[in-house]
Amino acid sequence: ILLTEIADQTATQGVSFTLDVSSYFTDVDLGDVLEYSISEFDIDSSGVIIGIPDNSDVGSYTLTVTATDENSATATDTFVLTVENVDDAPTVLSAIADQTATQDIEFILDVSSDFTDVDVGDVLDYTASGLPDGFTMSSLGVINGTPSNAEVASYVVLVTATDESEETVLDSFLLTVENVNDAPQLVSTITDQIATEDIAFSLDVSSNFTDPDE
Repeated sequence: ILLTEIADQTATQGVSFTLDVSSYFTDVDLGDVLEYSISEFDIDSSGVIIGIPDNSDVGSYTLTVTATDENSATATDTFVLTVENVDDAPTVLSAIADQTATQDIEFILDVSSDFTDVDVGDVLDYTASGLPDGFTMSSLGVINGTPSNAEVASYVVLVTATDESEETVLDSFLLTVENVNDAPQLVSTITDQIATEDIAFSLDVSSNFTDPDE
């Protein structure tokens, strides 16, 4: 028979949980040994529930414990076991691949699929450092920008993903901005010149032009 009702219980993710329910049941028949079973999780035959819940176990469970005597007579009781969440840091699901951008062409990269968080409902916030001038990253993890000739170079970009408990994870990748050949440009108009008969004439016009690719 049920001696006292089993109180509702709380377990914590990642922490060992133990509950002996044998003290909640009794049998008036001298010498009868009770065996115990439970609707979910594990219980040994002596009535001890033990386990270490992981993130997938977070939630509330209505559990029914059954005590059975040697003649198959039973008594049952139900209680609620709540497994509380412990925040897990986000993780890198897959390393961000190195990227190539092209001068004067818009570059877009969404890195959110490269990160994950096992905590259900956690929303990650993204930041980045080391981007070329004019590039931005949204909090949702989208990098966007159109590089000019001045940004032609290679950049080591560090991405940080932060969860709602300020836990973080980092990943980096190489962003290479490739050059597109630019036409030379006139810096200043060549002024009209005067040459004199029988006198050597010399004029260096190189300073009147430039090339952005230099």
